[in-house]
Amino acid sequence: VDEWAACQIERPEDIIDLFVSPFYFGCEGDDRVTAWAFDTKRNPLRVKLNTVYGSDLGHWDVEDMTGILPEAHELVDGAAERFGRLDVVVNNVGNYHKGPLDELTSDAWREMLDSNLTSTFYVCQRAAPILRASPAGRIVNVGYAGSDALVAKPGIVAYQIAKTGVLLYSRALAKREARHGTTVNVIAPGVIENSVTMPIEEIPMGRPGTLDEMASALAYLVSDEARYVTGAYLPVAGGWNL
Repeated sequence: VDEWAACQIERPEDIIDLFVSPFYFGCEGDDRVTAWAFDTKRNPLRVKLNTVYGSDLGHWDVEDMTGILPEAHELVDGAAERFGRLDVVVNNVGNYHKGPLDELTSDAWREMLDSNLTSTFYVCQRAAPILRASPAGRIVNVGYAGSDALVAKPGIVAYQIAKTGVLLYSRALAKREARHGTTVNVIAPGVIENSVTMPIEEIPMGRPGTLDEMASALAYLVSDEARYVTGAYLPVAGGWNL
């Protein structure tokens, strides 16, 4: 594990095998990235990583998509080679932009689509054929609570379009990969404890979600109990954006 990533694992004795690729669900905390690995029963284990990906597997800057396709392929192939196979891929990369629609620049538009949608597409297209060899292949793409509804949101329109695209692409991929036994689902966070904005008054449950609640939802989607669940959209948002 130490060789796999420059990290500290809170419960290293629990990790018998790593079921996941380096595409962990995680969000930046103060000076680190929090992510989750899984034991052989696919129970989530909190991991503190110095980088989003294992340092020896490489990473890319999603704000600069120049030459990203070969880098995405190299990252997926490297993970499969390191672990001997690929069982679970979680795409959680993506930037966020909020501002007046008339001030939305072409660069910001392109960044939202590339970092949220194009990066997901590149990784999934490369990983899907590899996952077919797994006895329980799983893809979980991180969306956005409310991206399933065609409601005008001028302040985040580029982000909304990108996340809606993630949902549509995920469902198309789910339909294609079902015959191979791979499930593809979308987990859709709302306001989480480390979100950029905290519109608590808009959340019916009256509080932000926690990272552990996100991890629990993710753990279900990659578990054996969810082997017949594919093409699903799972909001973890406390009723926000309903």
